[in-house]
Amino acid sequence: MNRTVRALGVFAVVGLLAGGAPLLADDTNPSQDDKDKDAKKEAPAPATTDGNTVTKEVTATGPSGKTATGQTTWTKDGNTITRQGTFTGPNGKTATKNVTTTKSGNTVTRNATTTLPNGKTPPRKRPARPHARPHH
Repeated sequence: MNRTVRALGVFAVVGLLAGGAPLLADDTNPSQDDKDKDAKKEAPAPATTDGNTVTKEVTATGPSGKTATGQTTWTKDGNTITRQGTFTGPNGKTATKNVTTTKSGNTVTRNATTTLPNGKTPPRKRPARPHARPHH
């Protein structure tokens, strides 16, 4: 009897290996939820170009279903590139970021302003102070 049980076990394992995963799966057809998840994974819209201007729009959906949007426009005029961005959070509040970068010879100058949803500008980050070396 022990041989019979062992033989049946071997045949069962061989049968599962030969048949593959469809024999073990309850449902091999994707559900509507799976299809919806795949639809959300689509590639974002490409940037649009009009002469020296490129515009990119992005929408992101968080795990709770709330969405945030952003639009950024880059414009090149000679040696100057201007980037203007507007971002709207899931609460409907908007922040903006404007950056102008200019190259003159070997010098690059960058000016940036950020406006937070409350209308204020964030404090400027100070460079890190060097730490005093301990005396031994």
